[in-house]
Amino acid sequence: MANGASVNPKSTSEKELRSKLLKAIGESHSLGISDEDLLRILRERLEEGGIYDSDERQRVAKIAQIPFLADNGYLLLSAAFRPHKKEFEKIFDKDVVNLAEHVPVFRSYGWDLSTTSRARPVEGDFLEVVDDPVKLLRIYRDGLIIAAGSISPNFLSWGTEEVRKSEEKLYINALAAVEYITNFVQFVEIFRVLAEIKVGEVIFSLELHKKPGEAGLLIPRSMFKKAIGNFAGQDKTFYFSPVVIGEMGLNYEKAAYPLVERFYQLFGVMHEDFHYVDTEHKTVIVSSFGDKT
Repeated sequence: MANGASVNPKSTSEKELRSKLLKAIGESHSLGISDEDLLRILRERLEEGGIYDSDERQRVAKIAQIPFLADNGYLLLSAAFRPHKKEFEKIFDKDVVNLAEHVPVFRSYGWDLSTTSRARPVEGDFLEVVDDPVKLLRIYRDGLIIAAGSISPNFLSWGTEEVRKSEEKLYINALAAVEYITNFVQFVEIFRVLAEIKVGEVIFSLELHKKPGEAGLLIPRSMFKKAIGNFAGQDKTFYFSPVVIGEMGLNYEKAAYPLVERFYQLFGVMHEDFHYVDTEHKTVIVSSFGDKT
């Protein structure tokens, strides 16, 4: 199936898979869709965000209405659990509030989801923690998780002042972005365990938003004088292939790699120039977050 070959769904498991795929794209079983066309349609829906339903996409889109993020540009990450949808009834309970207010991190003073703010319920629908003007975290009743970090000197462009030549461009610290992405994936796994989501999949998305007309420069570290990549396109949204949650849980170092890879590719960076990852084994190197060189 991975190579686009047609599949003859003879076994029960294959029939169940076909049924799930048809349900995911919202087509009737009576349409007689071939397995090859089914895979093609699913890929198209995945690329255009069809793997997220309309409610989820609307929630993500609302982040653009938050002034401190829209004014600076921002990196947005989200995660949706499947099977869909199972409400987590204890979303406002002490354990979840405590997790949102005291997010586990890889190191002190790194680029993560932690804040000094209190979590609060909003419209009875989601739990929110905001560190204005830096970052935001939302956890919805059905498990949708959204995090957004501003591309500002206070956060994702921290340490780029020495190489700034124009205020018309976004300068992003590559280490900050990679660490933030990996912290998000780790948080998703921690929440999954707390929410007792034992089986299924998680679908990640990554969005890069900038002010109209801006170009972006990716800087590996503040001490470097030259950007390793640039981004002059339109805002981008990517939905990634579902990650299966096995008995051992979600390996956040590996699960974060596709997001980091796509982030680098947005800036035209080749694999050999990726920082803070092992491209051969497709994993993030968490130990590199604390490097001083």
